[in-house]
Amino acid sequence: MNRRDIVLALAALGAAPRLAAQAARVPTIGTLSGSAVTDLLVRDFFKGMAELGYEEGKSVRYLRRHGDGTNQTALQVARELVAAKVDLIWAPGTQVVTAARLATNTLPIVFALVSDPVASGLVQSLARPGTNATGLTILNADTGAKRIQLLDEIFPKLKRVGVLHNPADTASIAQLSVVSESLHALGKEMLVIEASAPKQIAPALARLAAWRPSALVILENAFFVANRKTLLEFAAKHRWPTINSSNEWVDAGGVLSYGAAWGDSCRRSAVYVDKILKGAKPADLPVERAAKFELIINLKAAKAMGLSIPGAVRLRADQVIE
Repeated sequence: MNRRDIVLALAALGAAPRLAAQAARVPTIGTLSGSAVTDLLVRDFFKGMAELGYEEGKSVRYLRRHGDGTNQTALQVARELVAAKVDLIWAPGTQVVTAARLATNTLPIVFALVSDPVASGLVQSLARPGTNATGLTILNADTGAKRIQLLDEIFPKLKRVGVLHNPADTASIAQLSVVSESLHALGKEMLVIEASAPKQIAPALARLAAWRPSALVILENAFFVANRKTLLEFAAKHRWPTINSSNEWVDAGGVLSYGAAWGDSCRRSAVYVDKILKGAKPADLPVERAAKFELIINLKAAKAMGLSIPGAVRLRADQVIE
């Protein structure tokens, strides 16, 4: 063996442990949820990962974190995940994706449950995101008009509708425009009340109660989801039917929900994580639209308020809670 062959052989021997270590490296995914409520949806994401062959502890590791519904905490937790040097952040919801984007513009981010990623500035376009984030949009702003139509169909005598809005959330801002136009087109009176911090909820609801609406539309965002029981109990006390975009609300006592199936979107978002872990860039992966939408009626809650749901609407529902 000549000197050159010996040098190459030694180099190969020295590289072998490094290559073995790289091959054995298990990626860590940080999950960032807006609150304990949406953190439950991480299970659907884990299910999607398992369906793709990922096994926790063997082929992937998870670092699970959630906020308290506020923008400040979401940003703090996002920065903690970046500091922990995770390989990718998975985030369900506009608020937490925004926080993740503020925390890093290089670490890959996969999202689900985002209302309008273009309007929120998370991506440049659905076809070509052009940033470090991509995933699935649930089109909350677009389906906002459908929710108002349902509310009018089910309760045609409603004239005054309260709208609870979070001005600190870009998803809520996008929904407000659509909902306002829809209510105006139907000739409804509207009062928009705002809250973006816990201390603002009670004064906002008191103002709404003084106005005496016939129904309440709660625009979807992490802060309101985290405080949904307080909001729904107040609405029930005043006999206001509510309509939201997900089953998390009707399960907690809301009357109606119509929108993309949250669990399905979270599960399907695992495909993006798989592609990125295999080398794809988020900037090049088109954002996917929600595929499954559900109408859910909480008949029990409606009856408790003395409200009647037309039989034709009940037959169209994907789920009726008796």
